[in-house]
Amino acid sequence: MTMMAPIGSDDRNDRRAFDDLVRLVQRGAIEACAEVDCLIAPILDRCVERAVATRWSSPIRTYVPLLALREVQDCCRLGACPDLDSADAC
Repeated sequence: MTMMAPIGSDDRNDRRAFDDLVRLVQRGAIEACAEVDCLIAPILDRCVERAVATRWSSPIRTYVPLLALREVQDCCRLGACPDLDSADAC
């Protein structure tokens, strides 16, 4: 799976490009979550969306999916998504 943003997704208001990146990272996150005893599975979608959203404003988006996936993988290993409200955790 290629974890790079598609070329031509430079329009910051392009919700479709954002959603495509979220789906790309979700696929990788589901695989990463399956490899460990993932305690964040119930909030995985929100964790992925937040990870992509925090990097979306970057002037260079090529590595947004890779960096977001790394963050989500760390959350899977930790068993928590630190930036999400603790009440949302499992």
